[in-house]
Amino acid sequence: MPPKRWKPEWVSYPMAELEHFLETSASDPDDLQGHGVYFLRRRLVPYNAHTRDPIRFAAYLERQLNLGNGRIDIPVGKHYVKGEIALQLGVSDLTAAQQESIDTATWAPADRRTIVKALQSAPGPVLYCGETSHFITRVKQHLNGSIVWKKLLAAGFTPEDINFEALPFPAVDDPASPQATRLRRTVERILAQLTTAPFTSRPG
Repeated sequence: MPPKRWKPEWVSYPMAELEHFLETSASDPDDLQGHGVYFLRRRLVPYNAHTRDPIRFAAYLERQLNLGNGRIDIPVGKHYVKGEIALQLGVSDLTAAQQESIDTATWAPADRRTIVKALQSAPGPVLYCGETSHFITRVKQHLNGSIVWKKLLAAGFTPEDINFEALPFPAVDDPASPQATRLRRTVERILAQLTTAPFTSRPG
């Protein structure tokens, strides 16, 4: 059981920033030295380079609106019928008039700032939920081509589209011990179920 005085606090890093840390051999963030559970969460907020130019901003929004949040495959088995239902999450279906309205709103700097503030206030959907005995090691594994990372890339995501959100657990002598691992996987299973993280194929 976690100590009573443990105050859980999530920390968030853009995956593009963590990728830069690893490529430049910069010191790893202190928050990511421990163990716990984590999300790969879709980043909704554009980088500054996208917000300064109306054409780049419109292109950013168009890409994001056509980039799905993932796909959930539901096996169906009823009597003699077997099959699968696939749910595509978050794919845009805008009318031409709606798209024109969005494009028009991207030209005025004040309107772009309003859109960005709205995006900043909305948490992106969870794409994947995991647990690890060492956060930065798991980041490296993903960026080096883990199965889930390959699925995300195949779905059109890039490191700029994703935040790594970690919930550090209380420090223990051996984070890889069966007891610590069991607790992390229990929390992971609960979070994966409650957030319907579509790229999590093995919750817990």
